[in-house]
Amino acid sequence: MLPAVRSVPPGGAGESESGTAWTGEKRRKTTNRPSPLGSSDDDADMDIQHHPPEDDSGLRVYSANDEISDEELDLCLSKVKSRETPIYLPFTTRIYDEERDKLYERFCELRMNDYLKIVKPEDIYVPEGSKYPPEIHMWDDDQYCIFDWTFNNEFYDLAELGDYQRICPTRKAENEYYNWEEYQLTLSSYETDEDYVKYCDELSKRIKWVEEHRHLDNREFSKIKHRGFKQAMKIASEFSHLPYSLAVRGYEEHIWYMRPEMILKDLDKLCFEIWKRVFKQKQMDFRQALEDILATNMFPSLSPLIKAEIEGSFCILSMQFEICKEHIPENVELDDLLGKINYVVFESLKPKTYVSYVTKKLEIGRRLQLPSRFPKAVNEQYMDP
Repeated sequence: MLPAVRSVPPGGAGESESGTAWTGEKRRKTTNRPSPLGSSDDDADMDIQHHPPEDDSGLRVYSANDEISDEELDLCLSKVKSRETPIYLPFTTRIYDEERDKLYERFCELRMNDYLKIVKPEDIYVPEGSKYPPEIHMWDDDQYCIFDWTFNNEFYDLAELGDYQRICPTRKAENEYYNWEEYQLTLSSYETDEDYVKYCDELSKRIKWVEEHRHLDNREFSKIKHRGFKQAMKIASEFSHLPYSLAVRGYEEHIWYMRPEMILKDLDKLCFEIWKRVFKQKQMDFRQALEDILATNMFPSLSPLIKAEIEGSFCILSMQFEICKEHIPENVELDDLLGKINYVVFESLKPKTYVSYVTKKLEIGRRLQLPSRFPKAVNEQYMDP
């Protein structure tokens, strides 16, 4: 029998590929991964212990031996898929004229209240004939914005949205989030976001066994992932506001976050080879090092990424290399270099996933005391063609 559906407050922190259910159990030793950038003591190897049947909150903790039958999975998916989905763009219905002016003024007042908390009154400049400082009207997302929230000018006046759905957090850097564009366009309700944060927190605690097999190759790990997916959908069915699309996103990003080295395999080794050419051999600059590595076909899977970087159409490699330079001294011993690069690339500077975005948005929504829904004020004559 499925557990009773519940809605929970925030608590912390594509459908899985098909595959036959994994029927065996691989138990491995793991090592806690300390930072090689400044840690002096290595953690000893620890035997994997069987998880207790429940965590401290009384919720069931799953193991590799817990199989969710197809019949039970169908019931869980039916429940999750029956929930209201988040609003995705584009839309056709907008508010206009007086109602739109009222909405804009309401957000300007909210911005002004925040502005007074971060700027001294004597430093505030209000142009003649204006009610607010110029910064209040600068809504475009900007990593240098003094506000931690904004709204998107393209959709903030859509009639289907509540005030909470209209806002979006700002970024501190262009690469702060894993999938920024998609996150901005997922306009879920406050209640849905609350459930999503709690769901992701429970994934990290209740299917922790999946992480024990994170270093398997993709083919073997797909069996692990499929079993974990069914357990994740069982957990998702316990929340009353969590829709299927976000339940899947939460699980997929949970997997991605624990396995970045499997998605960008050899990225640390590539940075290592660039580093040797630039700092150890001192014969090449960054671009020349990339061209040399590409010519040798040393990393075939990364060749498209290297070519894009050389052509100037994508800059993830140069950004990652600059981050390595910020955290690793040029005179580091070669024997220690790869371990330090690996840590920087895959552990210490992972982009934030949707759960971080939503957690920040919930904090902003509570601070601004936003209502969960905005009364629709739409007339048929305002329907866009």
